[in-house]
Amino acid sequence: MKDIIEEILNNVRSGWRFRWYAIALAWVVAIIGWAAVYSLPNKFEATTRVYVDTKSVLRPLLQGLAVESDIGEQLSMMTKTLLSRPNLEKVIREADLDLLIESEVEMEALVRGMAKRILVSGGREKNLFTIQYVHETPEVAVKVVQELLNIFVESSIGDERIEADTATRFLDGQIASYEAKLVAAENRLTKFKRKNVGMLPGQDGGIFQRQQVVKRQHETALLALREAENQRNELNIQLKLLSDQKASTESKMQAVDVVQSPYQIRITALEQLEDELLLKYTEQHPDVVEISRKIVVLQDQDKASKEALSEESKSDNTGGLGENEALDQLKLQLATATANVAALNVREKTYRQKLVEMGLLMDTIPQVEAELTRLNRDYVLNKTNYDLLTQRRESAVISKDVDEAGDGVKFRIIDPPHAPSLPMSPKRELLSAVVLVAAFGIGAALAFLLSQLNPVFYSASSLRRETEYPVFGSISRVWTSNLKTKRRIEVAFFILSSTALFTLFVLVEVIYFMGGPDKVISQVRGLL
Repeated sequence: MKDIIEEILNNVRSGWRFRWYAIALAWVVAIIGWAAVYSLPNKFEATTRVYVDTKSVLRPLLQGLAVESDIGEQLSMMTKTLLSRPNLEKVIREADLDLLIESEVEMEALVRGMAKRILVSGGREKNLFTIQYVHETPEVAVKVVQELLNIFVESSIGDERIEADTATRFLDGQIASYEAKLVAAENRLTKFKRKNVGMLPGQDGGIFQRQQVVKRQHETALLALREAENQRNELNIQLKLLSDQKASTESKMQAVDVVQSPYQIRITALEQLEDELLLKYTEQHPDVVEISRKIVVLQDQDKASKEALSEESKSDNTGGLGENEALDQLKLQLATATANVAALNVREKTYRQKLVEMGLLMDTIPQVEAELTRLNRDYVLNKTNYDLLTQRRESAVISKDVDEAGDGVKFRIIDPPHAPSLPMSPKRELLSAVVLVAAFGIGAALAFLLSQLNPVFYSASSLRRETEYPVFGSISRVWTSNLKTKRRIEVAFFILSSTALFTLFVLVEVIYFMGGPDKVISQVRGLL
């Protein structure tokens, strides 16, 4: 540690020999540095803050009716496109920065420099934007910021209206196109229906569904026809038996039975038909259930008729009257049954003819139905697209009306474009201090360098350490009064030179704190 301290002291004493070179260089460096700092161009920063109000009273009321655009995405896109080349060239023209431009190269350099010095930030608060620009002249900086603010506001409003107009025109064209398609589809569908009016599917469905319906109707008619034929045949037999009977009490009772027997005949026929159906279907089949219900009804009617005829036979002493009534009733029933058979026969033939006709059209009707399905599909598709486009156009018109009513995005300028009277840079006070420190540092460095080029030894130990030779002794320097006086004068002059340099630095700092040399000179002139 002692050797290190000794080495430092030796270097300081060695450099002290070249103190005048050091202080002279420090003065030169300080004056040149301060002149360079003074010559640096001023940079004024113009700023503005604008708040974008995206809240609207109408938008919640028109939700689902008007087109809701993404305001956040629009604002993000506006901030990104604000510094586009067309916008920057427009700002240059509006701010008269192109008056001194003589070539495309200068224009390109100006555009690039402007893009680097413009800052658009969103800030911490939502929808609060700040635009900043730095220039050598505060008026130009303010004018550029003002033009950027105008472009920021106008582009958002103009873009929304242009997009709304473009969307409306596009929708109008699409609606006209689909309207023509819809009319053509309607004409084709109408013409096709008129041409194939007898082969189009009805409410029951297509040809296969209708064929199944007709087949079931034919089976029901055929079943009813067989039932009516059996009833008619049984009535014929009973009528013949009744004609051969003789009038007696027993005959009357038998006649009573004969009179009642038509119900029994129908019951028997229905039971036979039920047995035939049970061979093909279950007891839950609709036809089997219907026949069972009819059998129960006929049994009740047969029982009631027998009781009524028995009472009448007991109270009637003339047998011919009961026999004639029974014959008349049988004949009436026979006529009714015959007419019913004829009607059911016609119905069965009609259904059978329909099945034959459908069988002949089995190859044609499916093609007709397929073509009708395709035409209906085309019509529904065009109709759906037409209705959707019409609805979208109405939404676009409402959105456009909302924007024109001024209820869209609102811009509120919090701070208008302004620039401070003092430049933001360069920081001449700080740079002047740096120049002073650098001047003293460079002077000290020069003294140290000269001392290393012209080394001397101030102690026997340092000489012995450097030469590695033994030192037998040393002679001390005798300071006379003249030498001491000369030494004091030199030290005082050195301190005075250093103090003068520092005083000049203080004066420079005071001038800068007062607003710069120009302002100080103007104030002095005002005082004079």
